[in-house]
Amino acid sequence: MSSVVKDQTIRSHDQFLSIAKDMFWLNATLQTESSMFTVIRHLEFTLIQLIQQIDELLYAVQYAILGN
Repeated sequence: MSSVVKDQTIRSHDQFLSIAKDMFWLNATLQTESSMFTVIRHLEFTLIQLIQQIDELLYAVQYAILGN
């Protein structure tokens, strides 16, 4: 009887370790994807600002050239 309990305890512990390892991997993956998503959004915002500034610069140059 004790060997059955011992074997079941060992299997349960191995399964627990496997689940813990999978949970750690999933958490690390989700955290990395979330951080990457945030960085991509910041880059998009910065690019939009740059495009607007370039447009304003072009308008200023055209205004100066046309003398309006």
